[in-house]
Amino acid sequence: VYINNPSSDTGEGVIKMLNTSTGSVKIIVGYAGTAGEIDGIGTNARLDGLRGFALSSDDSFALVPHAGATFKGIRYINMSTFEVRTYRWTAGTTAPDSDMTYPGEISISPDGSFALMDEGTSSQLVRLNLSTGIFTRICSNCIGGSMSNIFGNGSAVLYMYRSTLRMLNLSTRVSTTLAGALDTAGTVDGV
Repeated sequence: VYINNPSSDTGEGVIKMLNTSTGSVKIIVGYAGTAGEIDGIGTNARLDGLRGFALSSDDSFALVPHAGATFKGIRYINMSTFEVRTYRWTAGTTAPDSDMTYPGEISISPDGSFALMDEGTSSQLVRLNLSTGIFTRICSNCIGGSMSNIFGNGSAVLYMYRSTLRMLNLSTRVSTTLAGALDTAGTVDGV
């Protein structure tokens, strides 16, 4: 089990690993009490403004959205070596650069070739090609606000929004409500 401690909450900016057999917890990336934005291996890396955590289906790498003081992007962690490197929004890519202010939830494709992420303040959905490092805006204002629990497989994205479970078809950019009612919390089962 991995635990993301963003520095904005705890001052740590670390990723911890919980051994479920022994109950022991150890820092695998970052250095407690020293937030920063430096690539490196293990405790030599510095993390800040972490948002979420996604582990690849084969457990070989993790992606962590990063909204630190000096840049926005995705932190890539090799789970064998704990090496940290960064995918940054850069001018000249198809990424939203100046308007990407709050990297949000993230999901890695089952084959590990790309990631999907929401931009929490402007309802954008962004795709990151993990082999080229290029960000592409899938759509703007297509998800109706900040979402949580994004799950993508390449053709559709499931997400929670205002007490509903919704699906966005990536080809048509149309969202469909699968369950729940807007702004109506509850625990009623149904069809």
